[in-house]
This record gives sequence, structure tokens and C-alpha cells, in this order.
Amino acid sequence: MHRLSTVLGAAVAVFFFSGLSALADFIPWSYTSSIGPALIPSDGGPSSGINATGVTTSPTFPNSTDGVLLATFAPFGSPSAKFTNSPFNITMTITDQTSGASKDIPLSGFFTGTLNTGGSDLDTKLNKPVAQTVTIGKNEYTVAFGLYTPPSPGKSGSIGANVIVVGSGPPIVPEPASVLLATMGLSALGLRCWWRRKDVSPQA
Repeated sequence: MHRLSTVLGAAVAVFFFSGLSALADFIPWSYTSSIGPALIPSDGGPSSGINATGVTTSPTFPNSTDGVLLATFAPFGSPSAKFTNSPFNITMTITDQTSGASKDIPLSGFFTGTLNTGGSDLDTKLNKPVAQTVTIGKNEYTVAFGLYTPPSPGKSGSIGANVIVVGSGPPIVPEPASVLLATMGLSALGLRCWWRRKDVSPQA
């Protein structure tokens, strides 16, 4: 009886608190992004370069470590265009769906390298900070920029970010069924204590 009560109480406690943790981890959010300039010219002038496009349709996510797209880069003009410290600026706007609050997170950098018919050695250099943490509503968002795929002649490239969301709001109230299960677990633990007291009671 002692062992059964102990196992039941522990199992209910694990179920109860792990359930709360799972609920607390689901934090819905969405984002958009803008980039400028929309046309990044090559060293040879505006007849060749890169068309940059942000994300205007707002995707919605739960807490996620998966990368999100921020901008696409479509090359045009000469297939051997050269870029020397050609700057760009990206603004990621995150909306916390729980509170409805939004905040802008900026990123800047520049292109350097060359597009060529065999592929691309076009790289991006990002200005610091490339990882930023902000509080939106009652939740903490950490954005790590990067995830770069270079453009090449006839093929678009992209840049993205990893986003981690940590809740810092009030505790989530458990559902009635969870409360009932937790009460059963406490009752089982109480019963175990009663049996222990009975075992150690002095004999008359």
C-alpha cells in the first residue's frame, strides 16, 4: 500500500506540472519584414543588381526554433555583377498575439562579392548586434539573424532568423480536470502518511 500511494502521488504530480509547462510554452506570434533599398545596385550601376523583397503576409507561429524568412534577393542584369560593401537594412516587426503589442527589430548589413555564371561568391556581412532580445507584451523574444542563402544568376537567395519565445506572464490556471487529478494525488500522499503513522504508533 505504501508503494502504490507513493507511485500514484508522484505520477499525478509529474502529469500535473508537465501539463502546465506544455500549456505555458505555446505563445502565438506573427511577424512581417521590410527591407531597403528595394533595389541594391551593383558596382556597375543600376542596370544590374539585386531586387530585395520583404515578407508582407503575416505568418503566425507558436514558440519555435525553426528559421523564418525575412527577405528574398533576386539578381538581375549582368551575370557577373560585382558588389563592394553594398548596404541593406531590414526591419522585422513582431506581434505578440496574446497582448496585441508589436515591436520593430532592426538589422543592417552589406553585400560583398561577385555574381557569376557558375554560381555565386556573393556574401553578406551583418552589422552587430545579430542577436537581439526584446520584451513584447509579457513575453520575451530572442531573434538571431543569419540563415543566409546567396543569390546566383537566375536563382533568388534569402536571409532569415531563428526566433525563440519565452513566456514571462502570470501562471496558467489549470483546467478543473487537472485540479481533480492533483487532489487525488495529494489524497494518496496523505493516505500514505496516515499508514506510516499507524505503523509507528506504540502498542497498547
